[in-house]
Amino acid sequence: MYTVTIQDKTFSSKFELTAKRDDYIHALVVWFAVDFSKCHRNIRLSTSPEGEYTHWKQTVFYLDRYIAIRRGEKLSGTFSLSPGKQNIRDLDFDITVDFEGEHGKLSSSQKFKMR
Repeated sequence: MYTVTIQDKTFSSKFELTAKRDDYIHALVVWFAVDFSKCHRNIRLSTSPEGEYTHWKQTVFYLDRYIAIRRGEKLSGTFSLSPGKQNIRDLDFDITVDFEGEHGKLSSSQKFKMR
């Protein structure tokens, strides 16, 4: 928090998820963890589903189409984030998804805005 800049809020990261079971994917869910290490004691704030309860929640990004995925198949893509153009506290997301599996394929790019 002491050194973060507006430029730090702009990034892109590739991801790859491997299915642990046969199922349907309707959305991607993201969460964050941040360590406050400059306090009198270290504090970690995490919105992970496995973390302790907090009023902060996970964010759900619904896909345009669902994916029927089999155990062991991989879903890959890119997650990009940038601050809003009119308000730097707003966030703009661009998520690309690529999948080719036994029951179909999907290649899409979706934009989301958090205001």
